[in-house]
Amino acid sequence: MSTSAHIAPCAARRPDRLRSPSAAPRGRAVEREAIQQREEIAQLREALVSRPVIDQAMGVLMVLNSVSDKTAWQALVHVSQHTNIKIRSLAAQIVAAASGGPALSDSVRTVVSRAMVEYAEQP
Repeated sequence: MSTSAHIAPCAARRPDRLRSPSAAPRGRAVEREAIQQREEIAQLREALVSRPVIDQAMGVLMVLNSVSDKTAWQALVHVSQHTNIKIRSLAAQIVAAASGGPALSDSVRTVVSRAMVEYAEQP
């Protein structure tokens, strides 16, 4: 039996010995990148779905308070942060209230009013 015939079966049984030592870290990096890309795609899809209601809520705030889109956005962000409500959920509540649905809670309405005053006064 030749030496090469003896080596081939051993290599076939132990493929991990054929890999370079740096192959595993590269594989993990590729896997992490793939996970990050899937997460980003999911976030973008969610943004596509939630963006129209956010724009509608901004429109409601703009019309009712005679403010710019920038001011309406700043107010939404402020209210979201101070009430611990996601912007898309807050926007849905504002749109529903403006459409004759359930009114905003007193605490949310208070924070919205304060934010509108605060951001409308900024230059």
